[in-house]
Amino acid sequence: MAYVASSAAPGTGAAVFYSVLALWISAGCTVSKSGDGLSLFSNTTNILTSGASGVGGLGNSRAWFVIQLGGGEEWCVQRGSSNQAWRIKVSRAAGFTGGSPSATQVPTATDEQVFMGSGTDASPTGYTFLYTDGLYYSTFGIDTTAPRRLWWECHVVAGSTLCSLLFRDVLVPTEPSDADVFIRGFAGSGVSNISASTLASAATGTPTSAPYYMGYVPTAGTPTTVTHIPMTQDSVTSTPTFPGNTGTLLISGKDLLLAPRYQRASSLGAPVLLKGDSTLFAFCGANRGNGDLLSVASAGDRVCFSLLTMPWNNTVVVL
Repeated sequence: MAYVASSAAPGTGAAVFYSVLALWISAGCTVSKSGDGLSLFSNTTNILTSGASGVGGLGNSRAWFVIQLGGGEEWCVQRGSSNQAWRIKVSRAAGFTGGSPSATQVPTATDEQVFMGSGTDASPTGYTFLYTDGLYYSTFGIDTTAPRRLWWECHVVAGSTLCSLLFRDVLVPTEPSDADVFIRGFAGSGVSNISASTLASAATGTPTSAPYYMGYVPTAGTPTTVTHIPMTQDSVTSTPTFPGNTGTLLISGKDLLLAPRYQRASSLGAPVLLKGDSTLFAFCGANRGNGDLLSVASAGDRVCFSLLTMPWNNTVVVL
């Protein structure tokens, strides 16, 4: 499975979202619909040409795009009233083919779930997901073939504090007949406070709180019910927690990389379930800093952020 990754020092939240969009497109994803929040709109293609404000820009209030990630899943991403605030909807299979889309209004899907933000398509409210413009760097990656794993993080300039995380994980499902082997998640609230404990403290979750993890209840048919399934250790009997320093392997000296498991624990209420194991993330074995590179199968093929490691391309991450 091929994988591409990049980094940016964006001037604005819209600029980095556009950089992420460009990487997704380079990986083979397709923009099926888009609007610039002003006058440009297409029901078939991408009309966005930059992350700036003005005609064709993603930096306008209510500018939006629909991205086809493969495997039938689409994300509808819309800028809110600022570069920090965004609204995202997910369609698992039906696609965003309905509604009354325009330059300022997004389409609808019969199976859509609001993943980030609130309000309606006619009156959307973005969730404050990103840190202050110009004060963070960003790194992101995506698989070039379906089913696509993707991740995107932002960390504070001249420091090592994680401030935003967005991802789509592909699982090794606990139940092989599970019709939805994905977890979508985000963390970030416009402040620089994401730590391992923050990611683990998702006792409740809605599209207007962070962290939020969206996954469908396992079924052999069409998944229709969405539930809050946080990243955690392998247990359903207690509140989810992160492992700490798990050490290094004795012979090779490399990190003991443990894959997180996604669960809905009894403390979160019914349904109690184990959804599956991550193929995107792995916990660091030792306490490491943001941007540290690990060499597992090849040089610098994983990068660390807040005790999580993600696939990487050996590029030095600027802090």
